[in-house]
Amino acid sequence: MLEHEREEICTGEFLIDKKLNFSRHLKNKKVLLIDDNASNGWQATLEKVFACPVDTLTSHEEVLDFEKTKFSSYDLIFLDLYLPLKKGHNVKKNSEDSLSILKALKMELPQVPVIVFTASNKSWTLLEIMQMGADGMYVKESPDFIGEGDHSKQNFKSFVVIVKDTLKKYDILRPYWQHIQSILSDSNFITISDSPQKLQSRMAERLKMFYGLLKKGFEQWEYDKETFFYSDYELSFITLWSVLNEIQEAYFHKEQPNISIAHGTEIYTAHPDGSPLTYWDEPSHKQQKWTIGSSVFCDYEYTFKTDSITSLPKVRGRKYQLTSKRMSGFILTWNQFIMNSASQEIRHDYERDIRMQIAFILIKKF
Repeated sequence: MLEHEREEICTGEFLIDKKLNFSRHLKNKKVLLIDDNASNGWQATLEKVFACPVDTLTSHEEVLDFEKTKFSSYDLIFLDLYLPLKKGHNVKKNSEDSLSILKALKMELPQVPVIVFTASNKSWTLLEIMQMGADGMYVKESPDFIGEGDHSKQNFKSFVVIVKDTLKKYDILRPYWQHIQSILSDSNFITISDSPQKLQSRMAERLKMFYGLLKKGFEQWEYDKETFFYSDYELSFITLWSVLNEIQEAYFHKEQPNISIAHGTEIYTAHPDGSPLTYWDEPSHKQQKWTIGSSVFCDYEYTFKTDSITSLPKVRGRKYQLTSKRMSGFILTWNQFIMNSASQEIRHDYERDIRMQIAFILIKKF
């Protein structure tokens, strides 16, 4: 391949000193080739291309015997679509056994990219492996075409494009998956009660849903974006945002306690009909006291509406007419969250502001 042709294919950070270079995107400098033909030039070729060691597994049995935790250390895995499987004294090759490996790998390790190696370029093959979670398919060059310049060049270009797109995608995806796993194993998450609202389960599902949508965002067709005005990438972050609602539900204690109101020389604790004075609890006008432990995030201060002549509390039916002020000692000023020792009236609706809720949780819980 001529130098200008190589530069045309290997653009940007993948071309260093006019040579193909994937090093920037290989964090662990490890590649795994699962292929019974690994020793027939493929292992050596990939080691030259990636400039790092390429480990090999050459049969279905070797894959099953391989320590599962080691798979996650690889920056990239190549999987032959027709890996041999021994059945007694017989050795058979079919795509079903390799597809079972692919499915198991991607179910257990969605953060590890897997590209399928195959000599078949049938459309059903690509569709089937993508449904199993593969990140791409590379059609091995047939010996019948080796040496035919244009065919070899196009085949190499296909390989570079698949690897480039896959590695760049997982540069972003892998850290998100690692953070999700750290959240799911964190003691603060584990101690969240999962009943009766299933908060812990819902958060775990939505974090994984976020990752899945983020992955699909990289694979989404431009047709969908331009024609139907949606992006899986954007939907992923909407899903992540919804997790914040679950977090505040998990950590805040919300109640509508009974209240007492001082008016003149009297202390009122009940309405004229004998029902206790309490926080408003109406479908269109519900107010609650939000706390974490002994720390108050949002509260209400109630007073009576009064008759302008007698200054007595106004009554409608058999209920006092109340007015309220939203109160909090937690305020945002000059882009800083500040806790005051005394509550003050606030105009902002803290019950709708996820930013304030999460900031309070971070300060008080962590």
